[in-house]
Amino acid sequence: MKRDHSRPPNNSNDASSSSPGTSPATGVGGRFDPSNIRVLHIITRMVRGGAQLVVRDLLCHTNNSRFRVALAAGPETGAEGSLWDEIEASPEIQIYRVPALQRAISPVRDLRAFIQLRRVIQRENPHVVHAHTSKAGLLGCLAARRERVPAIVLAPHGHIVAPDARIPGIPQSGIKRWLLGRAARYSAKLADRVIAPNDSERQDGIAHGMWTEENSITVANGIDTERFRPRDRDHARREAGWPEGRLLIGCVARLTEEKGVDIAVRAMAHLPEATLVLIGDGPDREKLQSLAEELGVQDRVVFHGLAADVAPLYPGLDLLVVPSRTEAHGLVAAEALSCEIPVVTSGVGGLRSLVTDGTTGLYFQKDNAHSLAEMASRLLADRELAARFGRAGRASVKERFSLSAMIEATERLYLKLLTESAAPNTESHSPAPAS
Repeated sequence: MKRDHSRPPNNSNDASSSSPGTSPATGVGGRFDPSNIRVLHIITRMVRGGAQLVVRDLLCHTNNSRFRVALAAGPETGAEGSLWDEIEASPEIQIYRVPALQRAISPVRDLRAFIQLRRVIQRENPHVVHAHTSKAGLLGCLAARRERVPAIVLAPHGHIVAPDARIPGIPQSGIKRWLLGRAARYSAKLADRVIAPNDSERQDGIAHGMWTEENSITVANGIDTERFRPRDRDHARREAGWPEGRLLIGCVARLTEEKGVDIAVRAMAHLPEATLVLIGDGPDREKLQSLAEELGVQDRVVFHGLAADVAPLYPGLDLLVVPSRTEAHGLVAAEALSCEIPVVTSGVGGLRSLVTDGTTGLYFQKDNAHSLAEMASRLLADRELAARFGRAGRASVKERFSLSAMIEATERLYLKLLTESAAPNTESHSPAPAS
């Protein structure tokens, strides 16, 4: 969707020094102008990850003839890479840096971040606050409720209390996990609507008491199927600097435990005919390099590193593996399928909605490197089957997971919530006591 560049240049603000403004224009139950709706997205950090890519696409592709978008995010970056350059390059996006907003739990800094977010909301005066991920979800929804924002949307991008969830900083059991679960449930109660990226994630959240059937909705994470499209394989490999005469298995992921990249490396001991290309970076890189050396497969594991644009890389692969131990959605699977590259996946979480076993890819037994190797070997040996999976995968993504469908569904939700908020005699959240 082409954007109008008539808005004033992007202004980046430090939330710690933002001066208070007026309360949201509509107020609770007030009126709004459907041609001039202000939307504030809040997220903890803008690293190169699935949730952040969705936020980027919402910021860059929402219809700016009706919506004015802004971003409030912490300054934290990481080995995964950063999306700040892309965000700052768009003059329509109002940026607020929130110095105290960080991923790690710190009561003092978190209180400071909450105060800074309230200042951002007072200054931006949004009709809609759309808060993303767990930490920013709680602080953003709470700040928006205190400031009487008419419509509050929460997108957790994966809930944190699933039994198989392995998220850095989130213990598998104990009081800290219990408290974080309570906080996540409270976030959902503060929001007018919780967005799940697929039906599997939505139903799982309902089953765990994270949100309800009534206050949740599925809006599938979408991708640009024109950017992620089939291309010439040999040309893609030459451009990437990859070997042209080898069978290439790709894995696009942050190099962390929950992404299961170690399982893909271990599987290479059973796939002597193939080379694994790891696209991405993260804190486990050195550990994975040591594992490859320990298994004697270091010559067949390529650490490609971060890629500013992964779209031209997928067509150079023979297949993609997504070995995640936990996954809310798995956007990389949709990207590969859109390029007609078949997928071998653990099939956990939202991956079940993206990849159909035996139609667009194959499932392997989670945490089982031998099972992954067996499924990958099957597709590498049967190129006709792999091509059929790829074609079916692109058709499925175009129908169910397109970027335009995600944008349109999100815009409809904003309008619906604002209409409900403005309607007389409708129930609304009572504002929380002033802090």
